[in-house]
Parts: sequence; structure tokens; C-alpha cells
Amino acid sequence: VDGACVAYEWDFAPDEEYHHLPEPLAETSGAVVGDLLVAFGDGDWLGNQQPVTAETTKKTFVYNFKTRQWDSDRARRPHWGDHQSVEVYNGKVYVFAGLCCQEYCAGHCDAFSKVQIYDVAADKWTKGKDIPWSVAGSVATSLISGKIHVCGGHWNGVSLSKCGVYHPGTDTWSAMADMPHGVHHTAAGTDGKWMYVFGGRIGGNGVSTGQEQNQIYNPVTDTWVWGADLPTPRSGMGKAVYLGGEFYVMVGTRRGTAMSNTRPYPRRERRW
Repeated sequence: VDGACVAYEWDFAPDEEYHHLPEPLAETSGAVVGDLLVAFGDGDWLGNQQPVTAETTKKTFVYNFKTRQWDSDRARRPHWGDHQSVEVYNGKVYVFAGLCCQEYCAGHCDAFSKVQIYDVAADKWTKGKDIPWSVAGSVATSLISGKIHVCGGHWNGVSLSKCGVYHPGTDTWSAMADMPHGVHHTAAGTDGKWMYVFGGRIGGNGVSTGQEQNQIYNPVTDTWVWGADLPTPRSGMGKAVYLGGEFYVMVGTRRGTAMSNTRPYPRRERRW
């Protein structure tokens, strides 16, 4: 607040509680479309340390906030995987790339560089035009002015700086300036005008020390600038949430240790 970091407390006694997923998932992706929460990911381990079958990984789970019920009898993704980045446009969920389901379906999901589109109302998955570069997963995305900006990710153990703009209305791609620093497992977000890419990892998919860089993209000038570094390097944070003029970069990992703190970043001051 006013350019300084402020300690926030979590409320562990919410007014409303929602039902747990009907089946365990890891490396989960999610999106809210109207009154529905769409979730999918990688089949998790059960208490007996046996892997859930790949059937869980294929499924699409939808939670209705009004009825407070989960629906797991939904259409399945054409290319199932995890570490998939999502954006919502005109009532549809757009899913970009995806690692190959960790251990449970290695070699079978084939989500690399894929664009998948889920029409929630019609309960139908379709395929979009592939990402125009080779990328396994963990890309950064932001929806700005009806265009989805896609950056980074990793491929064959290399962190990528490549970027492109996906046009959901026409299912086409256009050029975009590459990131100054190639990363994956970032926290990406937007204030509606610019794209912000916080932290992330370099190299392969393994847990690392995390990155502290704050890369900011201006789609009008097609240029990148540097913002204030994260106070604590981290990766694996999920989306950066923009609320009340601030971005919230939540939790993540560093040197294999899970982090529990939240860092607010005031957009106007561009310092933590």
C-alpha cells in the first residue's frame, strides 16, 4: 500500500465453504465462467501411495457456485496434461500447452504446444491453432483487449523467452516481442493494459531457487520494461491477482521449500 509491503492475514473461518473436488488432483488449472468453476489437472496420489489411474487426469470437473455441487461427468480434454495455463474469453476456457501428466500418462497426453478450447455451456472441447513454437508447458498468459498474450515456458530443459499473441476470435497468432529473460512457472497477470510476469524458474522443470525479476510488457509499443524485483525469489505461484490497484503474488516455492507468504505489488508505484 502506497508503495510499501503490507502484511495480510488469511481468514480461515470463511462465511461460505465449498465442497472438495470429488477426486484428488495435482498441478491443477482452473477458471471461473459465470457461476461455474472449471478445474482439471493431474491425478494425485492416494493415501496408500498408489497413483490414481489416468482417468482422473483426463476428466473435466465443473463446480456450480449456486447449487454447490461438482459435476465430473463432463467432456474430456483432447490432450490431457498438467501445468496448463488458462484464460477465459466469451464464455470459453482457452488452455495452452501442458506437461505430460507428470508420471501417470507420460508419452500419451501430447499437449505440447497445443491450444484447447472448452465451451462450458455446450460441454465441448475443440482444438485451436497450435502455439507457433515448441513448448512443453508452464507458459505465462494474460488476456488484454480480447487478445491472449503467451510467453515463456520450457522445452527440453531450456527456459524460453519466446512470446506470441493468440486471437481467440479468429484462432490465429501474431508476433510479439520476446521476454528479456526466459522463464517458466511464473505468476502472470494484467491490469487490463499491460502484462506483468513475476518471478519463475530457469532451466528444466525441476524445483529451483526461483527468480526475482519483474518483466512488464506494453502491447501498444510492443516493448518490455523492468519493474521492481520481487523481495523474495520464487516460482510456481499460479496467477498474479490484480485487485484494487495491486497485484498479489501468492505463495510458491524456493529451493524446494513451499512458501506461505503473499506479496502485494502496487501497480502505480511499481515497487514492493
